[in-house]
Amino acid sequence: MQSAGLTPGRHILFSTAAVLFIEGLAALLPASPHGLHIALARPAQAAALILIFLKTPSGLSPLGLFSPLLYKGIKTGILWSAALGITTLASGALMVFLDRPVVGFFPSGPFSFSLLFTACVSGPLTEELFFRGVVHNWLRRYGRPLATGGSALFFALCHGGPELEFLPLIPFAGGLVFALAFERSESLAAPLIIHMAGNGFLFLGGYLSVIH
Repeated sequence: MQSAGLTPGRHILFSTAAVLFIEGLAALLPASPHGLHIALARPAQAAALILIFLKTPSGLSPLGLFSPLLYKGIKTGILWSAALGITTLASGALMVFLDRPVVGFFPSGPFSFSLLFTACVSGPLTEELFFRGVVHNWLRRYGRPLATGGSALFFALCHGGPELEFLPLIPFAGGLVFALAFERSESLAAPLIIHMAGNGFLFLGGYLSVIH
C-alpha cells in the first residue's frame, strides 16, 4: 500500500540523511582490512532507502522494477554490460601487450568475499537506489538532460578522493552510462546490472594488477 507521506523535497532530504547517518555509524566501527564495516553499512543503507521510497505517494514505481519495465531494464543492462565487458577485455589485453599495469580501483591483496560483495552487490544496489532512484528522479523536474548530467556529476564527485582529481573522469563516465541506461529503459534494473558488472571488472583488475 502506497503512502502519501513524503513530498519529493522531503524524499531526497530523508534519503540523504539516512545514507549519511548510517555511513557515520559505520565509521565508528573498528577498521577492517576486509571492509566489514562497509559491507554492513551498504545493505542497511539500501534497506533504509527502500523504506523511504515506500513512504512516498508513488512508492517503488519510479524505480521501474515491475513488468514490463523490469524486462526492458534487464535486457538493456545485459546488452550494455556485454559491450562494457568486451571493451574492458580489449583494453586489458592492450595494457598487457604494452607491458603496462592493469588498472583496478578496488584494494588489491588477499581475496575477500566481503569486499567482493560490497563492490559487486550491496554497493551498486545502494548507489543506484540513491543516485538514480532518488537524485536522478528528483532532477527530472528540471529536464531529463539535466537529470542525466547532474546525477552523473554528483556520482563522480562522491567518488573522488585525495588520489584523484577534482572530477574523477572514470566515475563520471560510469555515472553517465548508468544515467543514460536508466533514461533509456526507465528501470533501475539496467544501471544496476551495468554497475555490478562494471565494478566486477574493476575489482578483477585490482587483483590482475598484482598478478601482472
